[in-house]
Amino acid sequence: MVTEWRNDTRLTQFLKRACLPLGMSIIATLCQFDRHVRAEVPPIGSPVVSSDLRPEVEKLINHLDAPQLAVREKAEKDLVAMGPRILPLLGPERQLSPEASLRLNRVRAALVEQMVTTETLPTRVTCKVNGVPLRTVISEVSQQTGNLLTVDPNLGERPVTWDCQDKTFWEAIEDLTKMLRLDCEAAESGGLMLVQREPVESRYADSAVNCGIFRVQLRELARIERGGSSLAAVTIDIKWEPRLQPAVIWLRSISIEGGGPGDSKPAQGTFVRREIPVSPRKCFVVLSIPLELPSGMSGQATILRGAFEPVLPVAMLDLAFDTRELRQSSRSIFLGQAEITAKLRQGPEAGYEMVLRVRYQEPFDAFASHRGWFYFWPVYLEVASKRLSPTRTELMSMSEDGVELLYRFGYSEDSNGRFICRVPVAIVRPVIEFQLPLPSGL
Repeated sequence: MVTEWRNDTRLTQFLKRACLPLGMSIIATLCQFDRHVRAEVPPIGSPVVSSDLRPEVEKLINHLDAPQLAVREKAEKDLVAMGPRILPLLGPERQLSPEASLRLNRVRAALVEQMVTTETLPTRVTCKVNGVPLRTVISEVSQQTGNLLTVDPNLGERPVTWDCQDKTFWEAIEDLTKMLRLDCEAAESGGLMLVQREPVESRYADSAVNCGIFRVQLRELARIERGGSSLAAVTIDIKWEPRLQPAVIWLRSISIEGGGPGDSKPAQGTFVRREIPVSPRKCFVVLSIPLELPSGMSGQATILRGAFEPVLPVAMLDLAFDTRELRQSSRSIFLGQAEITAKLRQGPEAGYEMVLRVRYQEPFDAFASHRGWFYFWPVYLEVASKRLSPTRTELMSMSEDGVELLYRFGYSEDSNGRFICRVPVAIVRPVIEFQLPLPSGL
């Protein structure tokens, strides 16, 4: 059913709610989630180092200096084949020959590229159960995908019989919620939660499309008549897998067209480039926008066609800097597309103060447009068997390609330790296109 608005007061209310130039609005309404802080479900692709790997990695690194060329080349290939999990074992403090250093740098670059490629692909789910509690099923999906997913406690013991074979995360969630007549909503504690579907909220439950790690769903649709013109008030959800956190999303284009989702003609409507603000504690945004209706489309199928660009920091890695070395001078690590530099600004006498500077070759407006996501990078001081979080974080400087932050720690004992930070070593900006079928009646 499509609601028709003929009252100018209601139109004014909608436009006030929209409140962007040219009648465009972007309302950010997002769920509480920070994949960097929560440890229950680690982000997919974060290297987990097994102690069993260290001897093999050390042997292969030593072979990078072997006299035989074939041995050196095989060692480089074998290190790459071990995957991103060994990245923390490839520290820059090693004393190697120039050729071995070059090979090790190539290994690091290849492993980071693997992480970037893997993280921007949708995760997949395989789960076959018979009469298993829903909370157990949800826990399994979370473990397989790295996405923080919970279920309403009142539904946790509901028995589930489900056969899901190699589906993407959003396909699996769609399949499960349809079967159980549930909804997937933002959870106050973070991530996503499966809840009981309310009849009034299910009107557009099937008007959705999966776009890789993203899902676009229609929330509201109403026709507005004003004078001789017709508008459609459209509200959509843009969700993403909670393991990822866009710094910002740019809306490229959006329009309503006649025809079906398979039509290949380009959008002939509203072309824009608008910023959709994203808070670091969110996993979906709500976009409300009035759009012109094409003329002569009575009785035709209509679609909502659009495209957006998420700016995604990816390949989160834990990097450690020895405080003894930082007392002598700053230390820099070049990894992926990033240069990460740590500096000890103040020693333990008056409390540790650490400076972290991160610069990217391709920042994609991650810093120029949104100024908050980097405050949530996990940082701590590991000293005297303690792990200390900063008591204060200050922004020292910011440019288009990076940021410099000051961390103050309430620790004044003269002990050596490590300054550890988790930062993304790459930023990507894919183009996400969607075609969403609209209900009849416009």
